[in-house]
Amino acid sequence: MRRLAPMLGLAALVLVGCGNNSHSVADAPVQRWNGLDVRIESRPNPSVVGMNEFLAIVTEVQGQPAWNCLVAFRTADSDPWKQAIQDGRVAVYRRAALVGLGERSVLQVQIKRGNDETVLRFPLTVAKP
Repeated sequence: MRRLAPMLGLAALVLVGCGNNSHSVADAPVQRWNGLDVRIESRPNPSVVGMNEFLAIVTEVQGQPAWNCLVAFRTADSDPWKQAIQDGRVAVYRRAALVGLGERSVLQVQIKRGNDETVLRFPLTVAKP
């Protein structure tokens, strides 16, 4: 019985790892800038026309969280930048943005780190209504 409990625990972990978690699917390929990997996710996934929540996960190339960035989102060049909220020091930045077909189907991510700044563009898959 003592040997059975650890094996059941391991089996449970394996089954949980095999589950379908649609929230962990990246919406676009990872982009690299200035030693950082930037990955985005949307909620819902795929994005829908209207307001969607976006997460930008920013890590050093070695995998450590890049928590010392300022990140902002927008989906149209005419929109003002909206600063994302950082979830602690885990380098996950989140914010809602308006998604639509056409111009609003690309998430623009502005990243500032130290004196450096860039804008990355992530094409979105938008579910048809």
